[in-house]
Amino acid sequence: MKTFDKPFEVRPNTGTLFSVTAKNLPTSPDYFGEIAIAASTIKVVDGVATIKISGWKKKAKNGKTYLSIAVNDPSMMPSKKVTVEVEDEPF
Repeated sequence: MKTFDKPFEVRPNTGTLFSVTAKNLPTSPDYFGEIAIAASTIKVVDGVATIKISGWKKKAKNGKTYLSIAVNDPSMMPSKKVTVEVEDEPF
């Protein structure tokens, strides 16, 4: 059996979601987990925070499937360019 010297720590801008094996109520979540978010990756416009994330299906050593999630750094994302054509004014 493998042992570790330190407990598992979530790295900034990463996290996990595990599926719930037994739901107590119909309104109980299907997944649970946590994510650590660096403040520099949060974009706030008009008081609304937008956080873009990505996810990957993975399998733990015990065979349990989970989602590995990551926050996308907006400074690393390609910017969307908008082209606007303006007609010459008739005056």
